[in-house]
Order: sequence, then structure tokens, then C-alpha cells
Amino acid sequence: PRFPTGLALTPDGSHLLVVSSNFDLAFDSGAVLMANADTLSPELRAADVVIEAPWQGFVAIPSFGDKLTVDPTGRHVFVTTKAANLLHVIDIDGDDLSCDGEDLCNKAPNVLQLPQNDPGAVIILDSTVDGDGTLTSLRGAVSHLSANEVELFTFRPDRNDATRLQFESAPITLAGANSVDGDVFGVRGSAFRPESDRSDAMLVFGTEDRLEGTVVGASILVSSVPGPNRGADASFTSLDVTGTVGSRAMRDVTVVEDGDGAAVVAILRAPDALARFAIDERSRTLSLTALEATCKIPQALTQHRDVDGKVISLLLTCSDSQAIQRIDPRTLRVTDSVRFYGRGPLDVIVDDTRNLAWVSFNLDNSVGALSLVDDGGAPVLTPVGRLGTPLPRPEDGRE
Repeated sequence: PRFPTGLALTPDGSHLLVVSSNFDLAFDSGAVLMANADTLSPELRAADVVIEAPWQGFVAIPSFGDKLTVDPTGRHVFVTTKAANLLHVIDIDGDDLSCDGEDLCNKAPNVLQLPQNDPGAVIILDSTVDGDGTLTSLRGAVSHLSANEVELFTFRPDRNDATRLQFESAPITLAGANSVDGDVFGVRGSAFRPESDRSDAMLVFGTEDRLEGTVVGASILVSSVPGPNRGADASFTSLDVTGTVGSRAMRDVTVVEDGDGAAVVAILRAPDALARFAIDERSRTLSLTALEATCKIPQALTQHRDVDGKVISLLLTCSDSQAIQRIDPRTLRVTDSVRFYGRGPLDVIVDDTRNLAWVSFNLDNSVGALSLVDDGGAPVLTPVGRLGTPLPRPEDGRE
């Protein structure tokens, strides 16, 4: 991977995927790469372990790829690219990746041209799987860093025409949904909370707000999930993050569940911090319950769960501090940290079954692995190896 960004695991944890963003445009395209985690995991035993050629599956995509989202069956992965504002779906078959046999995945029916700039993460809202475990249909959403619309789309893998991957007729419009003087300029983080016995399904968006082109702050919007082709019917509640905690920008959001219900944990910028907001299940309003400073330039946040699905910690990456931190999900205090294991830690995901975290090191073209437990079973963050030989630091002092 060249300037790796997004990471994902198949639902059974058997395969790891990474986006090669080609950020410096050194190649004709970016790529999605795949490694067999079942085969590689036993080799990851110490910080100095380097698996030089771990990647097996490969599909070329346009440059500036971002987050990856795998469907519930583990047979399809969605990714957006910013070079031409595209949504891609790539097929997973064992150790292979494919896009209808194309050398470069940039054509219909496996690609959609997005109508807005700077697409971000893909969220799966609903899916249908038949009796033999085959995905029959899927509904998803795509947000944008530089637009206040969220596209809704459907995917039907059994089709090979324009109906395979297509937009719904109406997007979710965030314009006017926030409670501050400015308006939503774009989405910096998004999350989906499925329906529960206490609440309908919810969408959560962390937004950047601007007034006449000037950044005025950040908000969190909690939205209902509209029905098919009814994006305009989404209803919102809004929290003025800047007015509540002072930070003027956001980076990412995640929804955690505990005995007290659901809460949004948000990465904040300027100043850098983590904030936890409890969600009122009836009104969808948010209230601040914890606020802690973080390492410098926090980038990504993910959850680590136990065998019962309980969130036992959060993992945070910080690019300027060269750090990966383990965070208490209720207090947001740091319980463990690893620094200087790789350059430019960006995305992080967790294999809950193996108690293993994967981190994309954006500046040295590798992916790191960290154990989340020690030999005695205690929660400890320990480097156990790298996928790909890390690039050395430039000698000209640019880093």
C-alpha cells in the first residue's frame, strides 16, 4: 500500500483489507489490497516481526481512496475515492478480489458517480441474506466532507446492469439541520445505531459548520433513518459541539452501548479532545458526560468488544503524536499507549476474536498489528508485527 488509509476485516476475521490511497500520485491508480489474516496471525509474535509480502488479493481503484465497509456476508467491500468522487463495490472470493474482471475498478455497474465532492465513509443501513448465506440486497449511505447531502443507495449483487448499484431518488439533506448560526458544510464522521428495544434506528453525523465560507464550529446531528426513496423525510436533533465544549472541529464519531444505554463518542479538534455524549432514547437529544484531552491530531476511533459484545475499550490513533491509545469507553481516560511504532498512524480496526488491532501507518506504507491482551489475559497494548517493510524516514527533514 502507498499511503495506506482505510482498513477493514471480513466479518469472520479471516481477511484483512487495506486501501492504498496513492496520495502522492506516484502510480497510475490507488488500490485495495487483501491479506489472509488466518495465515498471518500466528506469525505475529513480536514488535520486530515484519511480513514482507503479505498481500494476495488486489484491485486497482482511482487515487485517494478512504474508508472500507464490508457487507455482512464478507463477499463484497465498498469504498469511496476522491479523485473522481466515486463509490465502488468490489467482490471478495476467498483470497481474491475482483471488479468484473476490470484492471481498474471505475466502470458501471460496480461504480457510481457521486453528485457531491469528497465522499467519506459508507454506512450499511440494512441488508437481506438468503438461506445459504448469500447477500440478496443491501441499502447504504455515503456522506461527504464538502457537501451537506448524504446519498442513499441500493446494491443488488445478482444483477449486472444499472440496477446493480443505484441511488435512491432523494438524499438526506443536512442543510438547516444544525442549531448554530452557520450551516452544515460537510460531514467529518458518521455512525449508524441499529434499532433496539428502546429506540428506532439512528444515524449520527459529526459536521463542520460554516457561515459565509468561514468555519464557525462543529455540530452533532442525530437523524432518523428514512424509508426507501424518502431521504427528505429524515428528522434531526442537533447539538452545538463548539458551544458545549469549545472545540471548533471534529474528525470522527462512534456509538457505544453500555448498561445505561447508547452514547456518542466524538473526536474533537482545535483543541484536540474526546467527548462522550449520552443519547436520550426517546428524544434523541445528547448530553455531555465525559471530556478528555487527547494526543496530537487524533484521527480514528474504534471499539474493542469482549465475547459477549460488550465494549471494553476504545482505540484511538494520533498522527502527530505517532501514538495508538487505549481508552476507557466511559471516562475517556487513557489506560495504555504505544508510541513511535510506526509513522503517521491513521485508521485502526479490531479483531475481537483474536484480541488484535490493525493500524494503517500512512507515512511508512505498512500496517501494524498490536495485541490487546498479555499472556495473563490482562488488557495491554503490545506491538506484535508489521505487514510490509516500513519505509525509512526521509533524510531531507520533511517529517
